[in-house]
Amino acid sequence: MVRDKRPHMMCLKELQKYSTRGWVYREDEGWIFAELTPDERAEFKSYQAGIAIPRMKVRIPHGEVSYFLYENTRTHANWFAYCIMPQVHPLMFTRFQIYHVIDEKPLHGLLYRTRYPVVTGSYEAWLWADEVKSSRELGCEITLLGGWGWHEWGVPTEWGVPVTKPLRVRYKERASIYALVDALTQEVGYVGQANNPKQRYTQHMRDASNRERLAWIQSLQAQGRNPELIILEEGVIGKKEIYERERYWVSYYWKQGYNLTNRTCRYWKKPKKKMKK
Repeated sequence: MVRDKRPHMMCLKELQKYSTRGWVYREDEGWIFAELTPDERAEFKSYQAGIAIPRMKVRIPHGEVSYFLYENTRTHANWFAYCIMPQVHPLMFTRFQIYHVIDEKPLHGLLYRTRYPVVTGSYEAWLWADEVKSSRELGCEITLLGGWGWHEWGVPTEWGVPVTKPLRVRYKERASIYALVDALTQEVGYVGQANNPKQRYTQHMRDASNRERLAWIQSLQAQGRNPELIILEEGVIGKKEIYERERYWVSYYWKQGYNLTNRTCRYWKKPKKKMKK
């Protein structure tokens, strides 16, 4: 699967933990695969699940990525693997992150060692393909236990300059709870919620989606008047809270005996008539 919107999260997680390299955008060089600076690596490690690729200044390789076991790397253009080795050349300690196996705990909680036994006293590391090659040229015996491989390598044409604009703060929903009332009889005929109750009132006058409400409004108009708009609550914040307050007021007036035209009331038991004072 080509990742055009989100990175492969399992692969990203292990690269964040164990890789010191990545595709990085630098203003004077563009996109290059290089050793990351401390700041670049800190940014890479900060990426959370669901991040959009256009916002990543440091990226995992483009294209289809697949998990492989042992030395099954022939079809991959490049790969990053968990390796074990009985001995390590001194130069490797200065170039790579090498860990000494001194107990039975997996590398940083990794589960590979629980599946594939590793001899205590040996060494382990996550290495890229060229790093494994250079280490073997130094005479180091390296065994690959598994890792991530890519079938293509390079910078795709769609990679442009990373998006650096701050994320747009999601609009926080705010609304008022209102009622439509017969000004003559003070009968409440409808309860609703809207950011702009006056605009919503105008829409109700010609909205035929709720037949019961329209019939009630037309019955008032036939008597020469329109329903009156009254505000029950203002500035209710949050989608959940808005609908909870709307349900509260619908239930409140229904229990008081008002024959509301809200659609939810169609399935409720008919209210008792209000006691006249």
